[in-house]
Amino acid sequence: MGMKELVDELRARRERALTMGGAAAIAKQHGEGKHTARERIAGLFDPDSFREIGLLATHANVSPAMKHGVMLV
Repeated sequence: MGMKELVDELRARRERALTMGGAAAIAKQHGEGKHTARERIAGLFDPDSFREIGLLATHANVSPAMKHGVMLV
């Protein structure tokens, strides 16, 4: 995979992360009278004074009880 493909993949992952579960999930939160996390942060900070880091970070499933992201009991 070349550099262009890697950058394109990162851009696609960023866009997926910014959708926060998709339009339906956001509409559900709004229907419950809630704001998304990013909307709450936007209300707390001045424009361009907050820089999000770790947008693509995930947790590591290191527990032996976790397999494929599902807790086995």
